[in-house]
This record gives sequence, structure tokens and C-alpha cells, in this order.
Amino acid sequence: MKDFFKILAVVSLAIASVVASPLNVSPVQENIFARADTVGNKCDKLDDYSPKDSLDVFPVYDAERSEMMRYRFHIGVNLGSWFVAEKWMVPSLFDCVLDGEKGDLAIARGYGTSHDGIKSARARLEKHWDTWITKDDFAHLKQVGVNAVRIPIGYWNLPDAKYLKDTPFENYTEVYKNSWKYVRRAIKYANDNDIGVLLDLHGAYGSQNGQEKSGFNKFDVNFYKGDNRNRTTKALSWIVRDLQDMPNMIGLELLNEAKNSSPEDRKLLMSWYKNALDTIRQIGDTTVDFPLYISDSFSPQQAADIVDSRKDFVAQDTHRYFAFTNKHQSVSEIIDNVKTSTKKTMKDISDKVQDRYIVGEWSCALDPASLSSDKSKDEQLSDFCNAEISTYRNVTAGMFFWSYRFQHCDSNIGWCFRAARGDFFNKYNAWGFYNNETSKVVDRVNQENLDLKHQLALKALFPNPRDLGYAEGFTWAKKLAKKLPVSRLGFKEEYVARRTQKNKDKLHSDSDREDFHDGYLEGVAYIECIVLSYKNEKSESICKKQSSNSTRSISTSNSNSSSSKTSSSSSSKTSSSSSSKTSSSSSSKTSSSSSSSSSKTSSSSSSSSSKPTSTSTSSSSSSLTSPSQSSTVVTSSVSGKTVTATASGTTGGQMCGNDDTYGFGICISGSGNGNNIN
Repeated sequence: MKDFFKILAVVSLAIASVVASPLNVSPVQENIFARADTVGNKCDKLDDYSPKDSLDVFPVYDAERSEMMRYRFHIGVNLGSWFVAEKWMVPSLFDCVLDGEKGDLAIARGYGTSHDGIKSARARLEKHWDTWITKDDFAHLKQVGVNAVRIPIGYWNLPDAKYLKDTPFENYTEVYKNSWKYVRRAIKYANDNDIGVLLDLHGAYGSQNGQEKSGFNKFDVNFYKGDNRNRTTKALSWIVRDLQDMPNMIGLELLNEAKNSSPEDRKLLMSWYKNALDTIRQIGDTTVDFPLYISDSFSPQQAADIVDSRKDFVAQDTHRYFAFTNKHQSVSEIIDNVKTSTKKTMKDISDKVQDRYIVGEWSCALDPASLSSDKSKDEQLSDFCNAEISTYRNVTAGMFFWSYRFQHCDSNIGWCFRAARGDFFNKYNAWGFYNNETSKVVDRVNQENLDLKHQLALKALFPNPRDLGYAEGFTWAKKLAKKLPVSRLGFKEEYVARRTQKNKDKLHSDSDREDFHDGYLEGVAYIECIVLSYKNEKSESICKKQSSNSTRSISTSNSNSSSSKTSSSSSSKTSSSSSSKTSSSSSSKTSSSSSSSSSKTSSSSSSSSSKPTSTSTSSSSSSLTSPSQSSTVVTSSVSGKTVTATASGTTGGQMCGNDDTYGFGICISGSGNGNNIN
């Protein structure tokens, strides 16, 4: 009779919990017949877990370092099944879940809701967060050339109980109360090794795909219903506020692989993207430049439309897998696809979104049916892997392998980076070098220095825009190439637009901005040519010739009177003072505040920052003169060389003139002693 009443009590509690539980996911009741040393679904009872390293860490923000990490080419790997558990990757985490259940919620449910159950679940997960990937792994990743990681998280990892209220995780709030500290520590580990972090929301409110990677494999897709999208936006906004000053945060991805198979779902997803992006940008000035990523969720054209329409740093993430949809093709056919049609499709999208395009997930895995008996499995997978790397390196701004670690890596070689890198590819970096070559490349790049003309451009108050761009592009590309692993600029158009905005006081017209843009890319291209010359893909003499031919001669006329300049139809993009990006109907990407025609007219300016007017002379140099001003010859030392200019200005004020030898506008403060070149 006693057993009857016990069973009746359990049934009554179960019925009540189903009625009260959100989304009809009921908490698991304790097994009253379980052993004393187990909890929930026969899970081991555990004591509280103590992490091996401190969780109270936060690196100091460094603006230049942060900028370098965000805009360089990302050679990355996903840190999957760390904070979003997936059974196929870490089966031991799911030893005591209920039959058929997968995902983080399944783990918590397996331990039950008793005091000991909650404590044991927390201890089990904290041990996983502490040991699955460690600081030694980050050191290893740096050593093999990885400079970025993509870390999936779920809303249940956020620290405040309010984020779990009225969700299936509400009963397990105490299980996840320390989770966010481990996430932040992971970012710190990456920072210690010069590795950037792209944080990715894998699990959203209501579940965006109904799969275990969104928290539970038995969820309905309710992301598009009720308040779930709004709650997700609020969670994302909080994440940006909390992490924006982490120097190695290279971005936040709003959502991973949302279900959008129907036109209605696709419409709702794209609409939510736009609203979420705008909401995050409105947080404050500090978030304006924070990179945001959107998953195309296998609808690349629709996502590209959104990215193309954005003036801020928004990038598109696409996922490329060939193990599921190419079963009928041989390896050689798939490789040909990767090198041709896939490459063209991706290049078209990359051009449309102005380089703001990454492969957030890819692998070396293929269906066994695609493998032939003519070659070994490893050789075929190696050929396939390297074809992917080559394509993604050439048409995107970054790529992230899925995934770094599996519990059984040897049986998941095509998916497990720790095995695939050694077996299938050894040149996973921004340039395709073997690791032992990179230090030699750095030594070669260190020999390159700006000539005096371009050094002056960096110091002059009224520089030639093209040479200022060249000097900045050269300098930034050299900084990237000097770092180990040897890196390069990934988001080129985005970064040039940023630098154009930073130099707005020196760029007074659309033609100035276009010249700066073209010069910047020329400076970058020169350093990249030097790097490639190490691989004998180009000779250094070709680099010198290209640089000489591409840099326009310095004009000795700096007139600010109305003059018309026609821009070519080359593929270029310039940024106006508002840093806007406007996509024209041609392949040229230009941003103009007043006109979309190809003819750019530089209007005169009456502001104090406008360029001084230069008079025509028959000599090779020109002086800046004014009827009301006296003229003087001034000299200054720049990089150990004497620069002479004929300048004019009020005595004791600032005098500006064109350098006689190099034709550059320089300004001298004071009475003309030439001690300060601006």
C-alpha cells in the first residue's frame, strides 16, 4: 500500500509539472527507487566543482590591437560542444540522459531538480567547461597558425536568472549560474595567445531550428512565435555591452542556422536580422564599430541583400558542408565543384557584400560513397580539404573549421581539427605557407620601408590623397605581415572605409576619397606581393614595377577651385565622410554624398580646413602664395633627410607649401624654422 501511495504522488507531481512547464518540457522528477549515491536518471551524485584557473579575469582593452584582430583575415576553428553540448561530439556527457534526448537541457533533466541533482549537474558541466578546452589548447592553436576561434553559446549560458525565466531551463538556473564566467575566461585564454573570438548564439529563445545544438532536440521551432525574437535581441544587446571592450572580441554572430525553409520563415528571419542589428547599434557610440555577423542559414542571396544594404560593419557567415548533399558525386567531381562553381558563387557574393563574407563552418568530411578505390581515403580527403582551403582563402575574409575537438577524434577525422590538420592539411594560414617558412617571410617583410615621399604623406597637413592612402595601406599591411602567424588584411573594403572616415579632415571631395581608397589598396597590394614573392608566385621586381606603375605622379597643383574628375569603372569603393557604402549598378563600389554619376566634381570649400590655393608656375615645384602674405623658404628634417619648401603665411602663424623635391604639401608652425612638419 505504501508503494501505491508513493507511485500516486510521483504521477501527480509529473502531471502538475507538465501543466506548469513552459513549452511543455517538464522537469524530471527524482527516481525514488534510485541508489543513495545517484540522482535523477541514475546520474552520479557529485560534489561542487572547483575550476583549475581563476574565473575572475578580464584583459585590458587595446584599440589598435583590437582593430588588427577584427579586420585581419581570420584563420579559424570552431570550439564546438564546449558551451553548447552535442552528443555526437561528446557522448560521455550524456551518460544518464533520458532515452532519445540530446542537448544541454537533456543533461540537466537527466540529473533532476532535487538539491543534489542540481548540484551534481552543475559540477558535471563545470568540469566539462573547465577541461574540454584549456589554455594549453589555445597555445597549441596559436602555434599551428590559428588566429581566430568561433565559440557557440546558448542563452542559458548568460549569468542572470532573468534570462532563463519562463524558459525550459528555468528549473535549472542554478546549474548554469557560473557558465558565463567560463565563457569570459575562454575569451581571456584566446587573448593571451593573440587569438580573436567570434561569439556565436547557437541557441536562441524558442529554438530557431529544433535541434540539439539549439539546446534540446525535442523543441518545436518557436523562435518566430511570441516574444522569443525580442528576448533574443535583448540577450544579444547585453552580450555586446558586456564584451565590447574585450580587445580580442572580433564579433558577435546573432544566430546560428535558423530554420527558414518556408517563405514566411525566411521573411521573418531577415526582418528580425534588420531590427536586431539596428537595436544593437543604438546601444551607444562604443558599439557602432563592433562587428556583427549574420548566418545566411543556407539562404545566401537573402542574407547578402541585408549585408549589402548596411553601412556599418556587418558580415555574412555561410556554412559549407559536402558530406550531406553530394553523396552521388565522386571526390574528383566535388573538388572540381569547389574550385569552379562553388568558388564563382562565393566570389559573386563576396563582391556584392564588399568582402564582408566568411565561412563560419566547414569540414573535410565526405560521405563514404564519394570515395573511390583508386586512392587511399586519406589522400582523397587531403585533396578535398586543400581545395576547400584554397577556395575559401581566395574569396572570403575568413574561415572556421568545424570543430577543434571530439571525444573520439580518430573516428571523426574529417570533422576533428586536431586530427585533420596533421593528416589532411599542414598549411592552414592566411598565405598557404608551411609553418617553418613564416619566420623567413617576416624577415623579408621587415626589409621593406616607405620611401620619403610616402613618409611625408603621413605627416603632411595637406597630403596627396593617393599617397596618403598608399602610405597607410603599406604600413598596416606590413604590421599584419610582421606578426606571427603571418597575417593579412581580410575585410579590405570595410577597413578602407574606416580609414577614409578617420582621415575626413584631409579628404575634402569624392575624388580625394577615391584616390585615398585606390592608394590604400595599392599599398596593401605591394606588401602582399612581397609576401607572395617568397613563394615564387611573383618576383620582387614585379612588385616594384607594379608599385611604380600604380602610384600616380604627385601633382604640384593643390587647387580647391571647382574641377571635374571622372572616375574609372574599375572595381573600387570609396567612403564619404559619413562612411557610407553605396552599391552602384556597375562593379564599382563608390560612396557619394551628392551624386551617383561616374563624374566626381570637387567643389570649392570656404571652411578653414580647405586646401590652400596653388598658383601655376613654370618650374617643377610650386609655392603657395597670397597677395596678403609673405613668402619664405623653410626646411625640415624628415627621416634624416632635408626637405625644402617655399611656404607662405602670416609671421608667427602657420605656413604651408609644396615640398620642392617631392611636391607634397607641408605646413610649418611658427616663424618658418621648419621644426614641425604636420
